[in-house]
Amino acid sequence: MSVQCKVCGRELTDPNSVNRGIGPICLKALEKIDATTPRYAEEAKTELPSNIIVEGRFRKELGDLLPLIKSISKIGLLHPIIITKKKRLVAGLRRLEAWKALYEDAPMPVNIISEYLVDAEIEENTVRQDFLASEMAAIYEYFKPQIQLDAKGRQGARTDLDSNIVEIFHNVGKTRDIIAKKIGVSGRTLEKVVKIATAAKEEPERFEKLLNKVDEGKTSINYAYDVVSRAERHDNPPPLPEGKYDVIYADPP
Repeated sequence: MSVQCKVCGRELTDPNSVNRGIGPICLKALEKIDATTPRYAEEAKTELPSNIIVEGRFRKELGDLLPLIKSISKIGLLHPIIITKKKRLVAGLRRLEAWKALYEDAPMPVNIISEYLVDAEIEENTVRQDFLASEMAAIYEYFKPQIQLDAKGRQGARTDLDSNIVEIFHNVGKTRDIIAKKIGVSGRTLEKVVKIATAAKEEPERFEKLLNKVDEGKTSINYAYDVVSRAERHDNPPPLPEGKYDVIYADPP
């Protein structure tokens, strides 16, 4: 299993770097940063990073944390992370990981809300690093049942979702388009992403690597969608008509 640098996200191969969790370039960069005195507003509430619960997150890829680490070291953490009263992370995973890279388990500033809001992660990420294709598909699968039930008058609505979600997504349009708008992509793009992710889930030996390449930026969503669509047509050719029918036979040289 590959190990990525927790600062820049690049794959680590050197045993020492793997054990440390940080590559040599990022390590040298961190050594030049003042990590002795955490900076934040004096009146801010704080919590130990080790006490913060991170679970059920759509965001998996954190990207390069070094610019954020330098910013926190230079001017402090301007925007505290958000947690619930039970210390579950609501928003700010990249800030949390950057803080830990700098100050390990030193108390960090937090804002506390009464309950977990799934929508908060989407809000914070649509104006920052784009979601990966696999992350967009996960968001779609999570919200799809709720929106479809809402369209039927909220009959049988899921009770594990925040009560504000129905209002957040209350709009006219297809389920696909409603969720796509929230993520920040077109409905058609989300449709293609979902098809790629579904194929990867149902036939990982054929399509998992393809989805990974899309996540890594090595393959476009359109190309991957075409690959999956062609395979689908090949696996499920249209049935031949019954009875007698005319055919054209060609024998090119």
